[in-house]
Amino acid sequence: MSASFSSHSYNFPYKWTVAIVVIFGSFMSVLNQAYSHISAIQCMRF
Repeated sequence: MSASFSSHSYNFPYKWTVAIVVIFGSFMSVLNQAYSHISAIQCMRF
């Protein structure tokens, strides 16, 4: 009982860490694309 509970409590933060890393990576890639689009528009405008 305690062994399965400890493995579950060890596996739970690992999944959350992976999910946070994936979400953070996609968010940074979206920010990078938006920044490149904004800089390209500013270069074309000026």
